[in-house]
Amino acid sequence: MSSRYLRDTAFMAGVLIGFAIIGSVIAAGYLVGRLGILGPHAEFVLGRFAFFVLSPALLFTVLAEAEADVAQLFSSRLPISVGRVLSQPIRNLSGLPLFAVVALAALPTAQNTFNYALRFERAVPVARDTVLITTVLSIPTLVVIAALLAPR
Repeated sequence: MSSRYLRDTAFMAGVLIGFAIIGSVIAAGYLVGRLGILGPHAEFVLGRFAFFVLSPALLFTVLAEAEADVAQLFSSRLPISVGRVLSQPIRNLSGLPLFAVVALAALPTAQNTFNYALRFERAVPVARDTVLITTVLSIPTLVVIAALLAPR
């Protein structure tokens, strides 16, 4: 077997393991919710936990591990930075950068919207269903993107 085949196989295995983990967490959450294991206030408590603890923790983790200087992110160059980010998809991308942009664009939406809906008790079913639908649809989409655009 060639080293390219082994590298591609290992990469695809990593992608599939990532999907399996996400699917397992979703299935476990669904079962816990349906069976009422955490009680009648679990949705409210878990929503507040995600909104007030997990989202800020993720933000600080990303900022701490970022290669860019955090001071530059909030400098007078911010409008230029935003313009560069928004124009990124139309630049000449190929290989890993193209794969990363397309894969991130295909990720599920509305998790933060669901947290806000839950926090302020507005349109929770719509936000919840949007998260479910976009998550279910993103899995086959990401598999196709990985198969077509993954660097070889």
